[in-house]
Amino acid sequence: MHNSFPTSGDSITFTRGNKLFELTNHLGNVLATISDKRYGVSTDDSTVVYYNPELVSANDYYPFGMLQYARSWTEPNVGNYRFGFNGKENDNEVKGVGNSMDYGKRIYDPRTGRFLSLDPLTQKYPDLTPYQFASNTPIEAIDIDGLEKYIIHYIIENGSRIILSQKTDNSPQYQGTTVMGQPVIPKVVQFILEDKNGKVLSVTGDIPLKNYGSTLYVGPLNPKYGPEDGAALNGHDRYDYPAINILDLAAKHHDLAYNHAYAAGFSGALFDLATIDADKKLLADAQEVVDMYFANQKDPVNKQDISEETYNAASNVVDIFTGIVTEKEARILINKAAGAVKSAGQTVEKTISDVSQKAKDAIDGVKDFIKEGLNETIQRLTPTAH
Repeated sequence: MHNSFPTSGDSITFTRGNKLFELTNHLGNVLATISDKRYGVSTDDSTVVYYNPELVSANDYYPFGMLQYARSWTEPNVGNYRFGFNGKENDNEVKGVGNSMDYGKRIYDPRTGRFLSLDPLTQKYPDLTPYQFASNTPIEAIDIDGLEKYIIHYIIENGSRIILSQKTDNSPQYQGTTVMGQPVIPKVVQFILEDKNGKVLSVTGDIPLKNYGSTLYVGPLNPKYGPEDGAALNGHDRYDYPAINILDLAAKHHDLAYNHAYAAGFSGALFDLATIDADKKLLADAQEVVDMYFANQKDPVNKQDISEETYNAASNVVDIFTGIVTEKEARILINKAAGAVKSAGQTVEKTISDVSQKAKDAIDGVKDFIKEGLNETIQRLTPTAH
Protein backbone atom coordinates (compact mmCIF):
# COMPACT_ATOMS: atom_id res chain seq x y z
CA MET A 1 0.00 0.00 0.00
CA HIS A 2 1.47 3.34 -1.02
CA ASN A 3 0.41 6.31 1.08
CA SER A 4 -0.01 9.85 -0.24
CA PHE A 5 1.25 12.44 2.18
CA PRO A 6 -0.70 15.59 3.04
CA THR A 7 0.42 18.98 1.80
CA SER A 8 1.66 21.67 4.14
CA GLY A 9 -1.00 22.83 6.56
CA ASP A 10 -3.11 19.68 6.30
CA SER A 11 -3.56 17.27 9.16
CA ILE A 12 -4.17 13.54 9.21
CA THR A 13 -5.59 11.16 11.77
CA PHE A 14 -3.84 7.85 12.31
CA THR A 15 -5.96 5.14 13.92
CA ARG A 16 -4.33 2.12 15.48
CA GLY A 17 -5.89 -1.23 14.70
CA ASN A 18 -6.66 -0.73 11.02
CA LYS A 19 -3.38 -2.21 9.78
CA LEU A 20 -3.15 -6.01 9.92
CA PHE A 21 -0.12 -8.31 9.80
CA GLU A 22 -0.20 -11.95 8.72
CA LEU A 23 1.45 -14.76 10.68
CA THR A 24 2.05 -17.58 8.19
CA ASN A 25 3.76 -20.96 7.93
CA HIS A 26 6.04 -22.39 5.23
CA LEU A 27 3.09 -22.81 2.85
CA GLY A 28 1.96 -19.21 3.16
CA ASN A 29 -1.13 -20.27 5.13
CA VAL A 30 -2.41 -17.36 7.20
CA LEU A 31 -2.61 -18.88 10.67
CA ALA A 32 -3.31 -15.64 12.51
CA THR A 33 -3.57 -11.91 11.96
CA ILE A 34 -2.59 -9.23 14.43
CA SER A 35 -3.11 -5.50 14.29
CA ASP A 36 -0.67 -2.70 14.95
CA LYS A 37 -2.19 -2.23 18.40
CA ARG A 38 -0.39 -3.54 21.47
CA TYR A 39 -1.37 -3.94 25.09
CA GLY A 40 1.00 -3.40 27.99
CA VAL A 41 1.30 -6.10 30.64
CA SER A 42 2.27 -5.08 34.16
CA THR A 43 3.03 -7.22 37.21
CA ASP A 44 2.67 -4.38 39.73
CA ASP A 45 -0.03 -2.22 38.13
CA SER A 46 2.61 0.42 37.54
CA THR A 47 5.47 -0.63 35.25
CA VAL A 48 4.88 -2.21 31.85
CA VAL A 49 6.98 -5.36 31.68
CA TYR A 50 6.14 -6.40 28.12
CA TYR A 51 3.51 -5.98 25.42
CA ASN A 52 1.00 -8.35 23.86
CA PRO A 53 -0.30 -7.85 20.32
CA GLU A 54 -3.96 -7.51 19.48
CA LEU A 55 -5.04 -10.81 17.95
CA VAL A 56 -7.64 -10.23 15.22
CA SER A 57 -8.14 -13.71 13.78
CA ALA A 58 -6.81 -17.27 14.00
CA ASN A 59 -7.33 -20.31 11.77
CA ASP A 60 -6.31 -23.96 11.63
CA TYR A 61 -6.57 -25.88 8.37
CA TYR A 62 -6.82 -29.48 7.22
CA PRO A 63 -4.03 -30.48 4.78
CA PHE A 64 -5.96 -29.45 1.64
CA GLY A 65 -7.07 -26.16 3.15
CA MET A 66 -10.51 -26.69 4.63
CA LEU A 67 -11.01 -24.81 7.89
CA GLN A 68 -11.06 -27.07 10.94
CA TYR A 69 -14.32 -27.12 12.86
CA ALA A 70 -14.29 -24.92 15.97
CA ARG A 71 -10.65 -24.00 15.27
CA SER A 72 -11.26 -20.61 13.65
CA TRP A 73 -11.82 -17.35 15.44
CA THR A 74 -12.33 -13.73 14.43
CA GLU A 75 -12.46 -10.66 16.65
CA PRO A 76 -16.11 -9.51 16.80
CA ASN A 77 -17.04 -6.43 14.79
CA VAL A 78 -13.84 -6.71 12.72
CA GLY A 79 -15.07 -8.90 9.86
CA ASN A 80 -13.47 -11.95 8.30
CA TYR A 81 -9.97 -11.49 6.93
CA ARG A 82 -10.26 -12.44 3.27
CA PHE A 83 -6.91 -14.18 2.84
CA GLY A 84 -6.17 -17.61 4.27
CA PHE A 85 -4.91 -20.93 2.91
CA ASN A 86 -1.72 -20.46 0.81
CA GLY A 87 -2.31 -16.73 1.30
CA LYS A 88 -5.02 -16.80 -1.38
CA GLU A 89 -8.19 -14.70 -1.31
CA ASN A 90 -11.38 -16.39 -0.21
CA ASP A 91 -14.58 -15.97 -2.22
CA ASN A 92 -16.74 -16.20 0.89
CA GLU A 93 -19.85 -15.03 -0.94
CA VAL A 94 -19.91 -18.14 -3.16
CA LYS A 95 -19.95 -21.17 -0.84
CA GLY A 96 -19.46 -19.76 2.64
CA VAL A 97 -16.39 -18.73 4.62
CA GLY A 98 -13.21 -20.41 3.41
CA ASN A 99 -14.87 -22.82 0.96
CA SER A 100 -13.87 -21.20 -2.34
CA MET A 101 -10.49 -19.70 -3.14
CA ASP A 102 -9.30 -17.61 -6.06
CA TYR A 103 -5.97 -18.89 -7.43
CA GLY A 104 -5.97 -16.46 -10.32
CA LYS A 105 -6.34 -18.87 -13.21
CA ARG A 106 -8.64 -21.34 -11.44
CA ILE A 107 -11.02 -21.57 -8.49
CA TYR A 108 -10.19 -24.06 -5.72
CA ASP A 109 -12.50 -25.88 -3.29
CA PRO A 110 -10.53 -26.90 -0.17
CA ARG A 111 -13.28 -29.26 1.02
CA THR A 112 -12.63 -31.60 -1.91
CA GLY A 113 -8.98 -30.69 -2.46
CA ARG A 114 -9.71 -30.08 -6.14
CA PHE A 115 -9.82 -27.23 -8.64
CA LEU A 116 -13.07 -26.65 -10.51
CA SER A 117 -11.41 -26.54 -13.94
CA LEU A 118 -8.77 -28.47 -15.86
CA ASP A 119 -5.05 -28.07 -15.21
CA PRO A 120 -3.53 -26.45 -18.36
CA LEU A 121 -0.51 -28.75 -17.95
CA THR A 122 -2.50 -31.98 -17.93
CA GLN A 123 -0.79 -33.37 -21.03
CA LYS A 124 2.63 -33.04 -19.37
CA TYR A 125 1.54 -34.91 -16.23
CA PRO A 126 -0.65 -37.87 -17.25
CA ASP A 127 -0.11 -39.50 -13.84
CA LEU A 128 -2.07 -36.70 -12.11
CA THR A 129 -5.76 -35.93 -12.27
CA PRO A 130 -6.48 -32.70 -14.21
CA TYR A 131 -8.16 -31.27 -11.13
CA GLN A 132 -5.39 -32.10 -8.62
CA PHE A 133 -4.02 -29.61 -6.12
CA ALA A 134 -0.26 -29.27 -5.51
CA SER A 135 0.48 -32.70 -7.02
CA ASN A 136 -1.53 -34.18 -4.12
CA THR A 137 1.26 -33.23 -1.65
CA PRO A 138 -0.33 -30.31 0.26
CA ILE A 139 1.97 -30.64 3.28
CA GLU A 140 5.04 -29.55 1.32
CA ALA A 141 3.76 -28.04 -1.93
CA ILE A 142 1.47 -25.27 -3.08
CA ASP A 143 -0.22 -24.31 -6.32
CA ILE A 144 0.32 -20.76 -7.42
CA ASP A 145 -1.41 -18.35 -9.75
CA GLY A 146 0.47 -19.37 -12.86
CA LEU A 147 4.22 -19.42 -13.30
CA GLU A 148 4.69 -16.34 -15.43
CA LYS A 149 7.03 -15.58 -18.25
CA TYR A 150 8.93 -12.33 -17.80
CA ILE A 151 9.86 -10.38 -20.93
CA ILE A 152 12.64 -7.92 -20.05
CA HIS A 153 14.04 -5.23 -22.33
CA TYR A 154 17.48 -3.93 -21.33
CA ILE A 155 20.50 -1.98 -22.54
CA ILE A 156 24.19 -2.17 -21.71
CA GLU A 157 25.54 1.16 -20.54
CA ASN A 158 29.09 1.63 -19.26
CA GLY A 159 29.34 -2.10 -18.71
CA SER A 160 26.14 -2.27 -16.65
CA ARG A 161 22.98 -4.05 -17.74
CA ILE A 162 20.05 -1.70 -17.15
CA ILE A 163 16.44 -2.92 -17.34
CA LEU A 164 14.24 -0.66 -19.44
CA SER A 165 10.92 -2.45 -19.02
CA GLN A 166 9.44 -5.70 -17.79
CA LYS A 167 6.26 -7.35 -19.01
CA THR A 168 4.58 -10.50 -17.75
CA ASP A 169 2.99 -13.26 -19.80
CA ASN A 170 0.46 -15.22 -17.73
CA SER A 171 -0.44 -17.67 -20.47
CA PRO A 172 -1.63 -21.09 -19.23
CA GLN A 173 1.51 -22.87 -20.46
CA TYR A 174 3.50 -21.16 -17.70
CA GLN A 175 1.42 -22.50 -14.82
CA GLY A 176 2.95 -24.92 -12.34
CA THR A 177 3.83 -25.82 -8.76
CA THR A 178 6.43 -24.81 -6.19
CA VAL A 179 7.71 -26.97 -3.34
CA MET A 180 9.04 -25.27 -0.20
CA GLY A 181 9.60 -22.07 -2.20
CA GLN A 182 11.59 -23.87 -4.90
CA PRO A 183 10.05 -23.89 -8.41
CA VAL A 184 9.25 -27.35 -9.74
CA ILE A 185 8.10 -25.96 -13.07
CA PRO A 186 10.02 -22.69 -13.08
CA LYS A 187 9.01 -19.34 -14.42
CA VAL A 188 10.98 -18.26 -17.44
CA VAL A 189 12.50 -15.00 -18.59
CA GLN A 190 13.27 -13.75 -22.06
CA PHE A 191 15.83 -10.96 -22.46
CA ILE A 192 15.69 -8.48 -25.32
CA LEU A 193 18.84 -6.38 -25.71
CA GLU A 194 18.37 -2.95 -27.31
CA ASP A 195 20.68 -0.12 -28.23
CA LYS A 196 20.18 3.45 -27.02
CA ASN A 197 17.90 4.14 -30.00
CA GLY A 198 15.58 1.24 -29.20
CA LYS A 199 16.88 -1.05 -31.94
CA VAL A 200 16.72 -4.73 -30.96
CA LEU A 201 20.21 -6.26 -30.97
CA SER A 202 19.49 -9.75 -29.65
CA VAL A 203 16.69 -11.87 -28.20
CA THR A 204 17.22 -14.88 -25.95
CA GLY A 205 15.06 -17.95 -25.72
CA ASP A 206 13.08 -18.79 -22.58
CA ILE A 207 15.54 -19.02 -19.68
CA PRO A 208 14.19 -20.96 -16.66
CA LEU A 209 14.32 -19.21 -13.29
CA LYS A 210 15.25 -22.26 -11.23
CA ASN A 211 16.58 -20.56 -8.10
CA TYR A 212 14.79 -19.40 -4.97
CA GLY A 213 12.24 -16.66 -5.44
CA SER A 214 12.17 -17.45 -9.18
CA THR A 215 15.53 -15.83 -9.82
CA LEU A 216 18.66 -16.46 -11.85
CA TYR A 217 21.25 -16.34 -9.06
CA VAL A 218 19.66 -16.78 -5.59
CA GLY A 219 20.75 -20.39 -5.11
CA PRO A 220 22.86 -23.14 -6.66
CA LEU A 221 21.02 -23.49 -10.00
CA ASN A 222 22.52 -20.60 -11.94
CA PRO A 223 22.16 -20.42 -15.74
CA LYS A 224 25.05 -22.07 -17.54
CA TYR A 225 26.81 -21.88 -20.87
CA GLY A 226 25.97 -24.64 -23.31
CA PRO A 227 27.94 -26.54 -25.96
CA GLU A 228 27.08 -23.84 -28.50
CA ASP A 229 29.17 -21.39 -26.44
CA GLY A 230 32.38 -23.36 -26.91
CA ALA A 231 34.24 -26.04 -24.99
CA ALA A 232 36.00 -23.53 -22.71
CA LEU A 233 32.69 -22.13 -21.42
CA ASN A 234 30.43 -25.17 -21.63
CA GLY A 235 28.97 -26.06 -18.22
CA HIS A 236 30.23 -22.93 -16.45
CA ASP A 237 27.92 -20.42 -14.74
CA ARG A 238 27.12 -17.44 -16.92
CA TYR A 239 26.72 -13.92 -15.59
CA ASP A 240 26.04 -11.99 -18.79
CA TYR A 241 22.29 -11.92 -18.13
CA PRO A 242 20.81 -8.97 -16.21
CA ALA A 243 19.62 -9.72 -12.69
CA ILE A 244 15.82 -9.61 -12.71
CA ASN A 245 15.41 -7.84 -9.34
CA ILE A 246 17.39 -6.32 -6.49
CA LEU A 247 17.77 -9.60 -4.58
CA ASP A 248 18.92 -11.36 -7.74
CA LEU A 249 21.52 -8.61 -8.28
CA ALA A 250 22.83 -9.02 -4.72
CA ALA A 251 23.14 -12.78 -5.24
CA LYS A 252 24.91 -12.25 -8.56
CA HIS A 253 27.48 -9.98 -6.91
CA HIS A 254 27.87 -12.56 -4.13
CA ASP A 255 28.57 -15.34 -6.65
CA LEU A 256 31.09 -13.20 -8.51
CA ALA A 257 32.86 -12.43 -5.23
CA TYR A 258 33.06 -16.17 -4.54
CA ASN A 259 34.60 -16.69 -7.97
CA HIS A 260 37.19 -14.01 -7.22
CA ALA A 261 38.07 -15.85 -4.00
CA TYR A 262 38.23 -19.21 -5.87
CA ALA A 263 35.34 -20.47 -3.76
CA ALA A 264 32.10 -22.00 -4.91
CA GLY A 265 28.83 -23.54 -3.79
CA PHE A 266 28.00 -24.91 -0.37
CA SER A 267 31.63 -25.63 0.53
CA GLY A 268 32.51 -21.98 -0.03
CA ALA A 269 29.50 -20.83 1.97
CA LEU A 270 30.06 -23.19 4.88
CA PHE A 271 33.82 -23.68 5.15
CA ASP A 272 35.78 -20.98 3.34
CA LEU A 273 36.58 -18.12 5.73
CA ALA A 274 37.90 -16.00 2.86
CA THR A 275 34.30 -15.45 1.69
CA ILE A 276 32.99 -13.88 4.92
CA ASP A 277 33.01 -10.32 3.53
CA ALA A 278 30.91 -11.46 0.55
CA ASP A 279 28.56 -13.28 2.93
CA LYS A 280 28.17 -10.18 5.11
CA LYS A 281 27.39 -8.07 2.04
CA LEU A 282 24.71 -10.50 0.83
CA LEU A 283 23.20 -10.62 4.33
CA ALA A 284 23.01 -6.81 4.47
CA ASP A 285 21.57 -6.60 0.94
CA ALA A 286 18.90 -9.23 1.66
CA GLN A 287 17.90 -7.43 4.85
CA GLU A 288 17.59 -4.23 2.83
CA VAL A 289 15.17 -6.01 0.47
CA VAL A 290 13.06 -7.07 3.47
CA ASP A 291 13.05 -3.50 4.78
CA MET A 292 12.11 -2.11 1.36
CA TYR A 293 9.21 -4.56 1.11
CA PHE A 294 7.70 -3.33 4.39
CA ALA A 295 8.35 0.29 3.40
CA ASN A 296 6.43 -0.26 0.12
CA GLN A 297 9.44 0.86 -1.90
CA LYS A 298 9.94 0.09 -5.58
CA ASP A 299 12.59 -2.37 -6.67
CA PRO A 300 15.39 -0.15 -8.09
CA VAL A 301 16.42 -2.86 -10.58
CA ASN A 302 13.13 -3.63 -12.36
CA LYS A 303 11.11 -0.61 -11.16
CA GLN A 304 8.33 -2.94 -9.94
CA ASP A 305 6.82 -3.40 -6.49
CA ILE A 306 8.84 -5.92 -4.49
CA SER A 307 6.77 -9.08 -4.66
CA GLU A 308 5.90 -11.34 -1.76
CA GLU A 309 7.88 -14.08 -3.48
CA THR A 310 10.99 -11.88 -3.50
CA TYR A 311 10.38 -10.89 0.12
CA ASN A 312 10.10 -14.54 1.18
CA ALA A 313 13.31 -15.43 -0.66
CA ALA A 314 15.12 -12.46 0.93
CA SER A 315 13.90 -13.50 4.39
CA ASN A 316 15.27 -17.00 3.82
CA VAL A 317 18.62 -15.56 2.72
CA VAL A 318 18.74 -13.46 5.89
CA ASP A 319 18.01 -16.50 8.07
CA ILE A 320 20.56 -18.72 6.31
CA PHE A 321 23.41 -16.23 6.07
CA THR A 322 22.91 -14.93 9.59
CA GLY A 323 23.86 -18.44 10.72
CA ILE A 324 26.71 -18.73 8.21
CA VAL A 325 28.24 -15.36 9.12
CA THR A 326 27.86 -15.98 12.87
CA GLU A 327 29.57 -19.38 12.59
CA LYS A 328 32.40 -18.02 10.45
CA GLU A 329 32.99 -15.08 12.80
CA ALA A 330 33.17 -17.53 15.70
CA ARG A 331 35.74 -19.65 13.85
CA ILE A 332 37.80 -16.57 13.01
CA LEU A 333 37.85 -15.56 16.69
CA ILE A 334 38.84 -19.10 17.70
CA ASN A 335 41.64 -19.10 15.14
CA LYS A 336 42.88 -15.72 16.40
CA ALA A 337 42.75 -16.93 19.99
CA ALA A 338 44.65 -20.09 19.07
CA GLY A 339 47.23 -18.01 17.24
CA ALA A 340 47.62 -15.70 20.23
CA VAL A 341 48.07 -18.67 22.57
CA LYS A 342 50.64 -20.20 20.23
CA SER A 343 52.46 -16.89 19.94
CA ALA A 344 52.36 -16.44 23.71
CA GLY A 345 53.67 -19.98 24.16
CA GLN A 346 56.53 -19.33 21.80
CA THR A 347 57.35 -16.10 23.66
CA VAL A 348 57.30 -17.88 27.03
CA GLU A 349 59.43 -20.70 25.65
CA LYS A 350 61.99 -18.21 24.32
CA THR A 351 62.01 -16.29 27.61
CA ILE A 352 62.60 -19.48 29.58
CA SER A 353 65.36 -20.43 27.18
CA ASP A 354 66.99 -17.00 27.54
CA VAL A 355 66.72 -17.09 31.33
CA SER A 356 68.11 -20.62 31.41
CA GLN A 357 71.06 -19.60 29.29
CA LYS A 358 71.73 -16.56 31.47
CA ALA A 359 71.50 -18.72 34.59
CA LYS A 360 73.88 -21.26 33.05
CA ASP A 361 76.30 -18.47 32.13
CA ALA A 362 76.08 -17.09 35.67
CA ILE A 363 76.67 -20.53 37.22
CA ASP A 364 79.59 -21.15 34.88
CA GLY A 365 81.00 -17.75 35.87
CA VAL A 366 80.68 -18.63 39.54
CA LYS A 367 82.35 -21.97 38.91
CA ASP A 368 85.21 -20.28 37.10
CA PHE A 369 85.57 -17.74 39.91
CA ILE A 370 85.64 -20.46 42.55
CA LYS A 371 88.07 -22.53 40.50
CA GLU A 372 90.41 -19.59 40.07
CA GLY A 373 90.18 -18.79 43.80
CA LEU A 374 90.98 -22.38 44.73
CA ASN A 375 93.95 -22.43 42.38
CA GLU A 376 95.33 -19.27 43.91
CA THR A 377 94.84 -20.66 47.42
CA ILE A 378 96.51 -23.93 46.51
CA GLN A 379 99.45 -22.09 45.00
CA ARG A 380 99.89 -20.01 48.19
CA LEU A 381 99.79 -23.05 50.42
CA THR A 382 102.10 -25.21 48.34
CA PRO A 383 105.78 -24.93 49.47
CA THR A 384 108.09 -23.58 46.87
CA ALA A 385 110.97 -25.92 45.99
CA HIS A 386 114.48 -24.54 46.32
